[in-house]
Amino acid sequence: MAADTLKITVVCPTCDNNMELPGEKKNMRIECSKCGNAFMAYEAVPCESCGKLRHPRHQCRACVPDNDMARKYRENVAREALNRLPEDVRTVLKFESGKNARLFEEMAQRIRELENQMSELEDEMEELKGKEDE
Repeated sequence: MAADTLKITVVCPTCDNNMELPGEKKNMRIECSKCGNAFMAYEAVPCESCGKLRHPRHQCRACVPDNDMARKYRENVAREALNRLPEDVRTVLKFESGKNARLFEEMAQRIRELENQMSELEDEMEELKGKEDE
């Protein structure tokens, strides 16, 4: 059986949705059928701690809780560490953080634009293939 006809299991890193896909979709950008998040379709791997399938580039959501209490704890730990830094270092970090947030949003917008362009080009290619077959 050819590798591209095999099925692979992928896990959405945002909502933890398991999906079975054809092998040819492996390592391609896909959208989650549950939450709509776009991500790379890397084959799922079992978590070393609990065995649950997870995206290979993300932590297991079952082992790293993402509830309000865990989030508040992580925020408090980060805030305490930040408060121990000298004032001038905190000022620089806040400035850099804001700058990085703006850059991240610009990059995300550019990625969306490029994905739309890719989709349009793929549509054009399909049209050309159709005309070529006629």
